[in-house]
Amino acid sequence: MSDIENVREEVRKKIKEYILEALKEYGIDDVKLAEEILSKSTLEEHAALRKFVSDIVAARILGLLSPLTPPALTRRYAVCEEIIGLLRRKYEIEEALSRLDEEIEGGRRREMDYKQLKKILTEEINKIENRLKALVMG
Repeated sequence: MSDIENVREEVRKKIKEYILEALKEYGIDDVKLAEEILSKSTLEEHAALRKFVSDIVAARILGLLSPLTPPALTRRYAVCEEIIGLLRRKYEIEEALSRLDEEIEGGRRREMDYKQLKKILTEEINKIENRLKALVMG
């Protein structure tokens, strides 16, 4: 195995470890059940769980890649806090977009308002995703 393949395998092991750890925090202790849940992507709750766990894993991997000197620890902590804040904001906006879609379908919102609000919220999500990418990629 080449060095790159070894690194990829180590990353895969760590990702699985973090996924299982995150699922245990949700009360899922059974590894087979956890793997079964992760393999299902058709149910909305599983997709949401998978996305949330994926974002947690990205934050944890970012933490692994930073050196462990005291200034780096402080920076790593700050970066992780920023990532968590950005993810929280992204999920809030995604929920707002869902409610907005429900309002337009229910006739409780004018189409012009809907388009303007959707554009603003979508732009905000794009800004958040760009910042997340910058934080994760360095």
